[in-house]
Amino acid sequence: LLRKGGDHRVTRCDVAIDLYGEEAFARTEAIAHRVATDCGLQLRKVATPLDRTAGETVYLGSRSSALFARIYEKGKAERSVYSDRSADELQPWVRCELEVKPQKDMKALAATMPPEAFWGCSDWTARLAEEAFAMSPDPVPFHPRRTASDDRAFAFMCAQYRNLLRKRVAERHNGDRAALYRELDRHIDQASAA
Repeated sequence: LLRKGGDHRVTRCDVAIDLYGEEAFARTEAIAHRVATDCGLQLRKVATPLDRTAGETVYLGSRSSALFARIYEKGKAERSVYSDRSADELQPWVRCELEVKPQKDMKALAATMPPEAFWGCSDWTARLAEEAFAMSPDPVPFHPRRTASDDRAFAFMCAQYRNLLRKRVAERHNGDRAALYRELDRHIDQASAA
């Protein structure tokens, strides 16, 4: 409904994929473990050892980050809700959820994205989707690009000294910026030799 009209921005969305089968949880947990290891992510598993019918949950990534995944035994978790179904029917139901918290300009983009596109927001989410769900999500430019620290420092230097640089070009080099660059190059060489 929201995608059809009006401007809005997404501050959080959860995208879920359900899997079924006796080995669905173990298989997806193993994939999550490989992705976490290869991508340097946190991986946490929560279980209730005294009640094996309560199900297990695997958390991938940091809870405070913009992307966070949970994989859990939905069938076991929903036994009380679906009391008309047998425990055997619900057991093989596994849910994989991706929690997305877009930052800055990405909030407007997220409002226009179909749910499956969110799996392309990072290398690790795309890999999880590819290996666990046989999806091939297109990359999404999810994180605003930060300027490299050297580029930021150089831009700051130019902003800080722009009036002096302009004055020097006008007064000493008759508007010839290339001459200023040659002068800067000489000063850099002298500073390096010192």
